[in-house]
Amino acid sequence: MANRLLRYECALFQNSFADAFARKRDRLLLLLVVIFASFWLRDRLGSLALPPASPRAFWLAALSLLPAFAWHRQLMARLAWLIEHSAVAPAAMERLSQRVYILVAHAFVSVPLLIGATVLYSAAGWALALLAYAAGVGVAAYIPLRITRRDAQAPQRGSAAVGGAPMLHALLRRQTLGSARPGRAALLIVAASFAFTAAAIWLSSGMSDAVRLAAPVLPPFLALLIASRLDAGLIGFLPYAGRRALSVGVAVSALPAANFAAAAAAVFAMRQLEMIPLLLILLLLHFVFIIAGLGRAWLYPGRHGRSVDLQVQIEFVGLALIFLMLPPLALAALVWRLGWLHRRYSRLIWIHP
Repeated sequence: MANRLLRYECALFQNSFADAFARKRDRLLLLLVVIFASFWLRDRLGSLALPPASPRAFWLAALSLLPAFAWHRQLMARLAWLIEHSAVAPAAMERLSQRVYILVAHAFVSVPLLIGATVLYSAAGWALALLAYAAGVGVAAYIPLRITRRDAQAPQRGSAAVGGAPMLHALLRRQTLGSARPGRAALLIVAASFAFTAAAIWLSSGMSDAVRLAAPVLPPFLALLIASRLDAGLIGFLPYAGRRALSVGVAVSALPAANFAAAAAAVFAMRQLEMIPLLLILLLLHFVFIIAGLGRAWLYPGRHGRSVDLQVQIEFVGLALIFLMLPPLALAALVWRLGWLHRRYSRLIWIHP
């Protein structure tokens, strides 16, 4: 049973990868990204080593709690979906299968983190990272999982195609965790981002420069994680209903852009001394999320959501590595790629799916 569940997930990953990188040119670019990444990591890891007793090493190792918590929650949601909708539901309901599935899935995330902790700050960092990872999994397992049924929450596709306001309303519903009143929920998210960013600025005053720059970034980042949720089925239908690429891009980017405006307003209101560097960090963070949202939205029509998300993630890693080595080339590649995605989406307008 456990092997059946793992084989099912491996088959889905292989199909998604084959769909995302169907052409030889795409696979060649992926190979080049892997080669560049290996050389870059080899050069960088040697210069980042920290003393095992360093306070900075302690906090870096403790950050393993966050991916552990998020990954375990994602695994629980995935198992719930497999039990309700997949062809391997009997295997997904078996206790042994679930345990093997969770252990193997956590190995893919925890092993690279622990190896990185060992390389950067020896055995002490490894132990701290392991404890933090275990704590993150424990907290995630303790908090009950709330499953939102997409079939009950999904908006009517026809209403999203009538005009800009219904389409924005439908997209906001997904970005606000399936809220019955997405407009009000979006306003609450933006207001909370402003309030918590201002509170983080006030609480971090008097601390080190790194803390004063990092603390105000956390609230808008959490809001962006919520706003990054997109309805692949709905967006994939929009070009066939006549919705243009620009209008879809604006609707997808509206909540992240409002979140940046709220965070920037909090920085100005609190008169943060490091205002310019903090604003640049916030701008870069929101720019990355908005570009990723545009890429996903313009790729969803005619494609499976899983393969699109995988492709966008890998392409972003490649762009980030190119940016670290040669920023102008990365910007040129980004502009070219967005233009290609815009043309691809536009060719599907009013075509029957």
